[in-house]
Amino acid sequence: MSRADRWKSDAQANAEALANRGRTYADRNAASLRFSWDASKRGPRDLRHACELVRRAYRDEVPTKLHESGLAPDGTPAMTAKAEAYIFGNPSWTDAGKGESPLVSFYLTPFRATMADMEKAREEATRRRAAIVAHVAFGMDPVEAATSEGCHPLDAKLVVFDALCAFLRRLTDVRVDVPGGTVAA
Repeated sequence: MSRADRWKSDAQANAEALANRGRTYADRNAASLRFSWDASKRGPRDLRHACELVRRAYRDEVPTKLHESGLAPDGTPAMTAKAEAYIFGNPSWTDAGKGESPLVSFYLTPFRATMADMEKAREEATRRRAAIVAHVAFGMDPVEAATSEGCHPLDAKLVVFDALCAFLRRLTDVRVDVPGGTVAA
């Protein structure tokens, strides 16, 4: 017992204990929340980290099981429904039912949806960034990916880092469909 606590009454000690009851993790929780919402700390640290994030995003949505145990009617191994949807399906499919258009839905393959959106963009720079990201996601060396899209070798690291960061900023699994195309603030 410290000297300060020696002269406290039981009522005062209980009141302080009750006041501090919720503070056990409050300061650490507040610091964690500030860190997780700080945009400068959520982005990639460097080119290597950006490559890892893009490759992980691609790898996470590829089906792990491609074939079922039986054969298809044509004699080839039967593919799983998830694999068929991934290979032959629309990259912008969401979890909304057919014919439904909810305000908020979720992409089934967010990496592919973002890539498709970037590939059909009006700006040539966005389409070239998408090509660089695709090369990196499929395992190509980042510098080689940038130079294969016409970048000068001395600028390749900056260009590929910019392309990967632009892609990661756009990457989301949430699709928002606003009726009429305007958002009221």
